[in-house]
Amino acid sequence: MIEIVLAVLSLLATIAAAASSLAAWRAVKLASRRVEAAERATEAAVFMRIDQRWQDVYSTYRRLVTEQPDMELLRKYEDRNEFMRTDYWQERRELFAFYEFIGSCIDTNLLREATVFRLVNVNVAVWDRFKPMIYAMREMKPGSYPDLYFQWERLSERRRGFKIEQQKASTL
Repeated sequence: MIEIVLAVLSLLATIAAAASSLAAWRAVKLASRRVEAAERATEAAVFMRIDQRWQDVYSTYRRLVTEQPDMELLRKYEDRNEFMRTDYWQERRELFAFYEFIGSCIDTNLLREATVFRLVNVNVAVWDRFKPMIYAMREMKPGSYPDLYFQWERLSERRRGFKIEQQKASTL
């Protein structure tokens, strides 16, 4: 009789442990869904702000898609900070900062890369066109600044890779 009671108690303990594990799994799953919902809401809010900023910089973007950078003007300045105060630079900076911000959002996992590339016009031609100027500015006085528009550069590289992956996927 004691053996039966012990067996029943052991079975009850096993059932209780399983029920406890199931409850914990459900709690984790629910918390995970809540976190994901909060992340999606944050991402949606950021995209709304990005869309507003895009409207602000769109005319600059349209102009810079075909414009060649003024390297002669850059060469007139020895100091990067002085050049960055020129009207020439200030007129372009808004778009450059826009792409830098988006790259930073991807890098910090605030935004998902695939979502960005489906919703935001990341035109690598603008980076390619201004890359020589930005690289030269990174080396100007007052000292090396290797991070100048680094996130925009990475964003353009990621965009190229994403486009290649999309093309491969479409041929399967």
